[in-house]
Amino acid sequence: MATLLLISFGVALGVFFTNLGRAQVEESAICPINIDLREQTICFNGAEIVFSVQNGINTEITGLIVSVIGTEEAKTIEFSDLAISKGGVYSNSIPYDPTTFGQIRQIKISPKISLYDEQHICIEQAITKENIQCNQKKEYYTRENYSAARCKCNLKDIKATALNP
Repeated sequence: MATLLLISFGVALGVFFTNLGRAQVEESAICPINIDLREQTICFNGAEIVFSVQNGINTEITGLIVSVIGTEEAKTIEFSDLAISKGGVYSNSIPYDPTTFGQIRQIKISPKISLYDEQHICIEQAITKENIQCNQKKEYYTRENYSAARCKCNLKDIKATALNP
């Protein structure tokens, strides 16, 4: 009887430490591939946050998680079911009310990828931006980089011709 009790205790102890080790591995897990997500434009025009990101050449991005931290509240929006191809550019905007959420402190854009039918959110490869201001570059805008032109504070600095359809 004592032997059976000792064996049961040993098995329970082994299961406990095995699960503890597995949880530690999952906590420290990192994204299995280098995505190389790059910021093209992130700015706030008073009513919306306009952003444009470019994917690297290693894998397709299947989603983005955009977190906006304001002085009053935080807001997270998930863009699912995307297909940002290798080297592709994705542009979008998020409505943002500074009277509700407060002044923007930080914006974080985290890529989501799918490898072997398993979703991975690569937080450690996220784009993080603080002190959100307008892109002050002077450049010509085409359909591909039009999102930066949507930031009203940018328009006075753009030497752009009309957008060609």
